[in-house]
Amino acid sequence: MGFGAHSHDAEFPDDDWNLYQHIDLETSVALNAILGGHISSRSQVAAVLRPHERRLERQPWLTSDTDEELLLVLRFTSPVHIRKILVIGGGGEEECSNEDELGGHPSRLRCFVNREEFDFGSLNDVAATQEFDLAVNSEGTAELFTKVSAFTNVTSLALYFPSNHGGLPKTLLRYVGLQGEHTHYKVEAVHAEYELLCQPGEHGHMHGHVEDHGHSHSHGH
Repeated sequence: MGFGAHSHDAEFPDDDWNLYQHIDLETSVALNAILGGHISSRSQVAAVLRPHERRLERQPWLTSDTDEELLLVLRFTSPVHIRKILVIGGGGEEECSNEDELGGHPSRLRCFVNREEFDFGSLNDVAATQEFDLAVNSEGTAELFTKVSAFTNVTSLALYFPSNHGGLPKTLLRYVGLQGEHTHYKVEAVHAEYELLCQPGEHGHMHGHVEDHGHSHSHGH
């Protein structure tokens, strides 16, 4: 099995915070979230996933919708090993006061590894894989170190931000960085299975397993 830490991004080939490239944007979701800023992506979660060198960019961003809770569910195209997490939040744009700038930054992060079902009403009652108290990280220097064994062979990662520093009605998230290693065995296994099922002599009908990503997500408010 091969592991990789170098970026596949031609513009940032030495970026070792590159696990964003292995997130499946089609099946990853942001819940209780509103997308803001100049938006070029079709995916909400992509608003906060970008190269490490661009971590301090002000746009785009995600804000929570009905209250300060915000949840990202990230699904990977192949298993990854996550060693460090970086979170940058803040307030609104230039028209907001400094108090709002500090207050909207997430104050806590609860991580759930390889868990598929989520309900906002019970998230605080479920044991997290790991929890972090977040400092205001406007310069992007505060890194979070994960428990190595718990964040190995990760196929999905939920990042739950239950609160912000100011107790404001909206939590604002600008950047999420993930550092570690990625594998490719899941993608290769799918290709091998496809080749096996499509051998000559078949009648155009494949019996196979299709992974269902269509889980329902309910908001417990």
